[in-house]
Formats: sequence, C-alpha cells, structure tokens
Amino acid sequence: MQRFTEKTNDGCYQTKQDAVVPSREGYIGPAIERLGQVEELMEFLTKQQEQLSKDLESLRMQGKTHSARFRDKMAQKLTNSHILSALRPAFGDR
Repeated sequence: MQRFTEKTNDGCYQTKQDAVVPSREGYIGPAIERLGQVEELMEFLTKQQEQLSKDLESLRMQGKTHSARFRDKMAQKLTNSHILSALRPAFGDR
C-alpha cells in the first residue's frame, strides 16, 4: 500500500502538497480520495451491521440459531465488528 501520510516528531500526520490540492469547493487529490474510500467503507460496514442484527433477530425468533445461515451471518457480524473497532479510533468514534 502506498502511504500518503507520514508521522511527524510531535505525533501528528502530514502529507505531501501534491496529495491534497485546493479546488473550488474544498480539496481534492489522492489523499482525499483514499479518505473518502475509507469513509465509504465505514458507512457500508455500519449499515451492514444494522441489517445483520435485524436478520439475526429474525432467525432467533424463528428458532434457527443453529442453522448455517445464522452462523454465517454471525461470523460476518463479528468480522465487521472487528474491522470497525480497528477503524473507529482514527475517526474519533468509540
């Protein structure tokens, strides 16, 4: 993976000038593109977690907690949870 940032001596992050450039309505550039993709991933996983919770509750109500479908959805929920917990500190979410 190509990094766009580097950690400074004071613990902050910085990027090269060509990774972020001003535009009419804000900033663009490869670093902004990467940030946007990570934010999209966070939103996707968060929405998927909500849907998985609903699906799992429905399967529980049907008494299908030992089904392969239930186990698959639970595994996906745990995987998503792990990824989100690794990403949240970077976004100030706990």
